[in-house]
Amino acid sequence: MEYDANEKKIYSEKVLNELDKFVIDFTSIIKKYVSYVIVSEYVSILLGRSRGSEDVDLLVPEMTLFKFKRMFEDLESNGYECANASNVQEAYLMLDEHAIRFFKETPVPNIEFKKITNEIQHEAYENRFKVMLKDKTLFISPLELQIAYKLSLISREDWGEMSSDKDFEDAKHLYETFKEKLNKEQLLEYIKSFDVNDIW
Repeated sequence: MEYDANEKKIYSEKVLNELDKFVIDFTSIIKKYVSYVIVSEYVSILLGRSRGSEDVDLLVPEMTLFKFKRMFEDLESNGYECANASNVQEAYLMLDEHAIRFFKETPVPNIEFKKITNEIQHEAYENRFKVMLKDKTLFISPLELQIAYKLSLISREDWGEMSSDKDFEDAKHLYETFKEKLNKEQLLEYIKSFDVNDIW
């Protein structure tokens, strides 16, 4: 993989798995209506970590009901269902409270579709990286932010068993894969923000 921090691009030659194809298909539809950033566990999977995932976390900025309706209907016409509601307006209102999920054919895997609601999420979106998969493109959270966030998910009680924690392993994979390219100063800032200096 090639990592270009200045251009905010990662070039990957990976062989796409079924989860990758699912995410690419979903985002190829929604990008006509809204921009997005992928966060959490799928980021490490996309970038080479070998493990499964039941869902893919995706953040979007505020949408108008008109655009959301067009997107929702486009997804439906392409075989996607909303697990939370079949009514467009009901699904739209739910985004003010929590994520909604979309799936195709089977409930797993699914997309956890969530509106950006806080500063960290906004930062992930504003500083997103473009992952180039030959002729396909996906947008992900900056890796420095992703690593710190993953460490923050580890329960304090589980520190003694960190090496077996999936969140720790996700963070470890990203760090070890890109450690020569990461902005260490920015990474330490995020680690401080998430209060995970002890784990780091």
